[in-house]
Amino acid sequence: MQLAAGANLANAISSYPGGTTFCLASGTYQVGSSLTPKAGQRFLGQPGALLTGANTTAHAFTGAANDVVLRGLIIEHFASPLQTAAIQAIGGDRWLVEGNEVRYNAAGGIRLGDYSTARGNNVHHNHQIGVTAQGVDIRFISNEIAYNNWLDEYSTGWEAGGSKFWKTTNLLLQDNWVHHNTGTGLWTDHGNRFSTIEDNLVEDNSSWGIFHEISCEATIRNNVVRRNGFARDGTYMKGAGIRVSSSGHVEIYGNTLTANKHAISLAQDNRESTDACGASVTEDVHVYANVIVNSGESGMVQSIGDTSTFGRNITFEDNDYRYTSTSGSWWQWLNAARSWTAWRSYGHDETGSLLAS
Repeated sequence: MQLAAGANLANAISSYPGGTTFCLASGTYQVGSSLTPKAGQRFLGQPGALLTGANTTAHAFTGAANDVVLRGLIIEHFASPLQTAAIQAIGGDRWLVEGNEVRYNAAGGIRLGDYSTARGNNVHHNHQIGVTAQGVDIRFISNEIAYNNWLDEYSTGWEAGGSKFWKTTNLLLQDNWVHHNTGTGLWTDHGNRFSTIEDNLVEDNSSWGIFHEISCEATIRNNVVRRNGFARDGTYMKGAGIRVSSSGHVEIYGNTLTANKHAISLAQDNRESTDACGASVTEDVHVYANVIVNSGESGMVQSIGDTSTFGRNITFEDNDYRYTSTSGSWWQWLNAARSWTAWRSYGHDETGSLLAS
């Protein structure tokens, strides 16, 4: 079904059955109330097809329909409440959000639910956060997520910046460019299990680059992580390129970290248990075959007054460290900065290397 610029999208949705494909011509579409597609409806925008909420309508698209496709649209100025998004794909399964520009919305840009994919979108300048998700088998692939929370309106320790994911299973974050967000770049927080974070370029975010927190069973690999953590003062080691806190069974390998405030930071804090992972314990974390260039400290700290946490199978192996000065104490262990010699005396990076950059 071909729709001309200015068409009433709500009327079109209600007038045509599930499975209808709507082709939106270039031009502006005023969305006066949140659109609730029927199952299988597809919304395909020609270049310049722009949906605006005029800063009054909560969502561009929402509802419980399955198999909805949104492609090639510009979506802006929706008054989404905090912790929601202009594209609020929660409730329905298997949404595909592809090739859209999502910008200048009051809270989030895209929020996904079960079995859904966001691919090739440009999600930028949303007031609170770029993308969020909760559910099973969710994929964010080849998106640009940039300049969200750019006015620094919301606390980066709450939910603001590039992204935040919670209570997901089999989450895939792959080949995204996540940059210049005021807050964390990629953040899996609370009850995320079997997350894969790979092949992303994460740079110039004001807080953590990649942050895996109160979760378990994750793989963080082959990411390029640069210049994160410099716009704010914060708690000790805040601003690491890669941070794992109160989370177990994690592999971190093949990443290249350059000029971050700190490099690869592990922590044990006093955090609540989750249904998916049980007790929030940093254990069985293996950090290996990463390249770290002038990125501050790596290692582990704890804030619970229990040094036994350092004995829970935490290993750093075969990492390549490159610093302007090789005489610095660039490693944290037992809550103290350690020299290269001391770091290796604890069994870490015995086959790793330290070179002058």
